[in-house]
This record gives sequence, structure tokens and C-alpha cells, in this order.
Amino acid sequence: MSKIKNKKHDLEYYLSLPYTIKLMPEEAGGFFAEIDELTGCMSQGETQEEALKNLEQAKKMWFESMLKKNQVVSEPETTKEYSGKFLVRIPISLHRRIARLAKKEGVSLNQMALTLLSERVTFKEIKIEIKTALWEIESRTKGEYELKQEAMKIAQPDTVYETLSEKSKIPKMTWKKPGVVRS
Repeated sequence: MSKIKNKKHDLEYYLSLPYTIKLMPEEAGGFFAEIDELTGCMSQGETQEEALKNLEQAKKMWFESMLKKNQVVSEPETTKEYSGKFLVRIPISLHRRIARLAKKEGVSLNQMALTLLSERVTFKEIKIEIKTALWEIESRTKGEYELKQEAMKIAQPDTVYETLSEKSKIPKMTWKKPGVVRS
């Protein structure tokens, strides 16, 4: 993350920047909101709008606190500039494996490294998206699922023994009627 000295910018500058906001439903109801680049800057609310409104207040207080303490404030991801180049040190054995794979595929070592990195990053992003979607589905349907599970508890067995002969007893299942299911 790019860091900026606070002496260069004031509160209004930071409030105007486009920070990354994550908004997620909570299991117990309501919504949780946070700003990725600002560690600890988060809030919640009963509705999405309320959570975002509360997050704006939290963001302002977060900036005020950081500026008052003369702490370094991170800029949003969108304002960073990337060159497309970075140096990575890897084990010799991995370098050899990538070079052999590149030769086998008929591409440059650079192109092979780019392809492998792109595939892995995409895989990670998809995995995160799937986990988030599953969590959202689960949190939205949890109440419905629990209600259905409760409704499906048609009966719970009680064991009652019927004597067929004096020496053997075979369990016979009897069933209780289910209780009232409330929504």
C-alpha cells in the first residue's frame, strides 16, 4: 500500500478518495461494512444504507484520529500506479521447472511465469468469490433452512419393548407428534 505523509493532505482530501468498501450480510441479520485499506475502519447497520452511512462516520473519525496522532494514512488501491515489473527470488529448482515447462510449451520463461501467476491469482480470486457467495447464501437462507429442518422433524422415536416371548424382547418404534413450528 502506498503511504502518504499526513502533512501533505488534510481530512477533506482523504474523505474524497475512493477507498475499497466491503459490505457483507451478517448471520444474525443486518450488514457489516469495512474499508480494506484502513485497518480497523468498520461499522454495521440493520440495512445496507445504514451500514454504509455508519461506515462514512467511522471513516471520518478514523482519519481524524490518524491525523491527530500524525500517523501515516494509506491511499486507496485505485490511486496506485503499477509498472508491470517486479523482482521475485525463487528457488533454483523452481526456476529450472518453470524454464523446462516454458521450453516444452514453446514460450519464453517470462511468458510462462506470467501464465502461471495469472492462473494461480485467478484461481485464488474465484475461490474467494465462491466462499463469499456461499457464505452470503448460507446467511440469507439460514433461517429458512432451520425452519425447514424443524418442520421436517415429523417425529422422534421412543423405544417401547414388546415381549414376544419371555426370553426375547424386540424394540418397537412409536412416534411422538411434532410440536408447533413457529416462523
